[in-house]
Amino acid sequence: MENTLKSTSPSELAEQAFGRRVRALRAAAGITQADLADRMTHLGVSMRQGMIAKLERGARPTSVGEITVLANVLGVPPSSLLVSEDALPQDVATVLDMRMDAIHAAASLQELISQGQRINERIALQRKVLQSSVRLFDKTLAIVTENHGAKWLTTQGLDNISLAAQNPLFVELGAYGDSDGPVDEYVKSQLRA
Repeated sequence: MENTLKSTSPSELAEQAFGRRVRALRAAAGITQADLADRMTHLGVSMRQGMIAKLERGARPTSVGEITVLANVLGVPPSSLLVSEDALPQDVATVLDMRMDAIHAAASLQELISQGQRINERIALQRKVLQSSVRLFDKTLAIVTENHGAKWLTTQGLDNISLAAQNPLFVELGAYGDSDGPVDEYVKSQLRA
């Protein structure tokens, strides 16, 4: 006789145990599947009675957001919906814990990458503003020097005001890169104001 029993994965076991826990808490609270679905939908998680039935059978994975709203509707902390460690074999519980740790680590890394991208965009924009400011300063200094002469600037103590030659920070920050366009116009408009 051939063995027709299906092997159940650790995640399926966890979903089934979770579903049994939800069913027990729902029944204890005297709430029907339809009532639970309606209350969850009212709280912003779209749910139907059939989806609750699948969830309780362990045939439908559940998101963290759904677990949070389920717990709210059932009046229990979200952690109480999760199966106790003795309901699963220890190695399965350990694997599931490790999986959650990896999911949290990935989410944290994704947020840091997103923040880094936003920072890089701001740095690039600020570098363009700096480049425009330095170019405009150099052009204005040249005009002032032409109008008043280098000797007059020296007598006024302004002979050492060039940004580029005196300050390696401007070179390091990329102040002398190629830039043109709206940033130049913005800086010019701010200096005119």
